[in-house]
Amino acid sequence: MVLLVFAALGPPLGWLTFSMTSFITALPELPVSFGQAATNYSVVFPVGILMSYPVGIIPAIIAGLAVAVGQLIFRSFGILHVIVIGVSFSVVLFATSVSTPVQNRVDTPGAIAIVLAFLVPTVGCWLITRRFTT
Repeated sequence: MVLLVFAALGPPLGWLTFSMTSFITALPELPVSFGQAATNYSVVFPVGILMSYPVGIIPAIIAGLAVAVGQLIFRSFGILHVIVIGVSFSVVLFATSVSTPVQNRVDTPGAIAIVLAFLVPTVGCWLITRRFTT
């Protein structure tokens, strides 16, 4: 049941978190008004949810598997364990995506969006699935 929840809800939650964080941080620099930007975002929203599955299904299943194994091994698998799993996925993404010295600089809003895109779905899905294990 844990893997099913992570596979079904993880990718859309990750995309929603990443896109909203990116939208909010880019808002002051957008050349259009807030209304126009929000309208453009609402057009992309349904497509983004569908496209989140090919990109996010593998990380969601791996995170769900890590949470499920953790719940089986440690009877007191809490929020700190889940935060470590979510942040670990973002660190792995950073480590594998920065390949050349030119790319070694870190874009702070982008980094925050990526960390939240892994952390929020992991914690959100865990909050749903912990009811099944207690």
